[in-house]
Amino acid sequence: MPICKKCGVEIEEGLKFCPLCKTPLGEFTEPAETEEIQSRKLIPEISRKSRSWLWELVTFLSFAGFIVIFAVDFAYGTNITWSRFPLVSIIFVWLSFTFIFRLKTRTYLQIILETLVLLILLWVLDLFIMAKPWFFRLALPIVLCLSFLTILNTFFFRKTRVSVFGILASSMISVGIFLLFLDFILHNYMEGKLLLSWSIVAFACIIPLVVFLLYFRKRLKKKGIDLQKFFHI
Repeated sequence: MPICKKCGVEIEEGLKFCPLCKTPLGEFTEPAETEEIQSRKLIPEISRKSRSWLWELVTFLSFAGFIVIFAVDFAYGTNITWSRFPLVSIIFVWLSFTFIFRLKTRTYLQIILETLVLLILLWVLDLFIMAKPWFFRLALPIVLCLSFLTILNTFFFRKTRVSVFGILASSMISVGIFLLFLDFILHNYMEGKLLLSWSIVAFACIIPLVVFLLYFRKRLKKKGIDLQKFFHI
């Protein structure tokens, strides 16, 4: 139904005057928005409200859990002992959710901050655990490698119009590189040797899958087959 531009009232079909302000129809009317258009306008607002509500819920649960765990540990020993581990973990989870909710459109900054928070968590845990230090020789290089590969893939996916098969192939190659690096770091930390073993087999298994994905994508593209129609999506 058309809408009167002067008073905003919906007007039934066939009327020549607005029933409220008696304004003649014609140039003073505009088509009413469909329910689909109105629902599309509401989606971003609902999404923002849902994220805000979910973040508030996570904040409340994190705060409540932090207080309860701290009180239980302190009440039975007048000291903070075992609760150090869950307390720092709660802080890490809350910060991670905060970055996800507040930095939704700033992907690179979100990845960097998530990496920084994870490194701080692992460093604190390394201080708490009375054993052989493992943060600088084990956790730090592994997390930095994983973060670097994530940023590299994100940049590649955004700058190139790569297909689904290209995304899968790139992700699998990144996984293979990470396994090689992980194997190298583990051998260096545990045995003090600079060598590779099981990761070579894992990477060798990944290569045929990557080649198959790229070849399959090329055949589909040559035949002009749409991926969505091919997989009935």
